[in-house]
Amino acid sequence: MRKDRIEARLEALGITQFEAAERAGKNTHFIYDFLAGKKRTFKGDGPELVAAALECSVDYLNGDTDEVGGSKRRKPVFPSTKKHGGLPFRGIVEADAFHRAGSRRIPDELIPIAPDMRFPNAKQGCYLVRGEGLDALGIHEGTFLTTVPIADYAATEGGHRPGDVVVLEHTRFGGREVEISARELVALENGGAVYACRSTDAGHSVLHVGASGETAEKGGYAKVVAVVVGATKLFASASALRRALQR
Repeated sequence: MRKDRIEARLEALGITQFEAAERAGKNTHFIYDFLAGKKRTFKGDGPELVAAALECSVDYLNGDTDEVGGSKRRKPVFPSTKKHGGLPFRGIVEADAFHRAGSRRIPDELIPIAPDMRFPNAKQGCYLVRGEGLDALGIHEGTFLTTVPIADYAATEGGHRPGDVVVLEHTRFGGREVEISARELVALENGGAVYACRSTDAGHSVLHVGASGETAEKGGYAKVVAVVVGATKLFASASALRRALQR
């Protein structure tokens, strides 16, 4: 299967590899690992699931034809938001943006995004991305991240691993200031972990978290609160997003 064909379909549909994986009913890394070169093929019915998620044929993705075609799979997994009503809004993720603890009001809103059915008992929610801390993954400002609390994710998946994108709560000055950000777990070291933005902007910080949660900030402490399992762009422009949130 050709990477360039998958990337072309993602761009044509305006979705990320995470959302495509969700459409296929697979875990977050299903397509990401292939595009990143961590696996060479899709096993079993994987090719059909990818084709269904990308609304094309397996032959097109394999490069056997230039016709996009359509998937032969009759029932691809496309979650219905109408059935579930939406996910609770948990807040805004923005890398390197500390603010006074408790100063941001979180609207009691349901965002029209379906939950990830791999975690039926988890209290899923969604965060709004501000800034371009994840733009290298195709996740831009205005995208909503579907998340599963870390405890629920660990119960199902056995814990997060390098390559997972997580939501981190990072405080400093003994908890007086807080940063909520979405970063990728890039390495485990000395009982702790290293989290980094996946951005085309090299200016973003890399967060080193010690075994007890300590960070380099004065009175700094960080913890993972959730794991990102999907990304959805609901609005075509920032102004449309602002209008929707101001209703």
